[in-house]
Amino acid sequence: MSADPKDCRDNALLCAERAATAGGSDLKAQLTKMSRGFLRASIELERSMALRAGLRESRGASAVQVLRSRLEAADRQVAECQRLVTGWSELADQEQARGKNVTIARDLLETFQANLRAAIRKKEEAEKALAQRLRDLFKGAKGRQPHTDQELHEWLASAEGKAATAFEPTPLRPVAERGRRS
Repeated sequence: MSADPKDCRDNALLCAERAATAGGSDLKAQLTKMSRGFLRASIELERSMALRAGLRESRGASAVQVLRSRLEAADRQVAECQRLVTGWSELADQEQARGKNVTIARDLLETFQANLRAAIRKKEEAEKALAQRLRDLFKGAKGRQPHTDQELHEWLASAEGKAATAFEPTPLRPVAERGRRS
């Protein structure tokens, strides 16, 4: 099996397309099972690649940079999932219009839709974490929460806000903190 998530997704789609046109029910079931296996492998590969990339990015990067990278990755995942749902939905509709059995295609479409919902939740979590971190930075600089989103955005666009998000301090480890208090 390939170590590239895109290859696994392509194989999943290929198996699913073959399952939709296969003659025997045993063959359809086997192809559907293979398609789901490739899809699971793709998801696991993407997760492990994202984890490794996140660890690499976090070395020397600010929390804001890591959160922005996480949000960009989530945006890309949502776009990919939307593309799969749209494409698979169109394919299922075309097959149904031709009078073919689309039960398996609809099952896979439900899987793709569930993945889209999960990707959207992940994106929302990333947006929320980034927004909270930016508000925390504002509070650290100004001693209070921003009154409006506009105030936060203006501060982020200022030289002070840009400096705060580019070079935010990293917290000391507990051992270093104790030594500093002495």
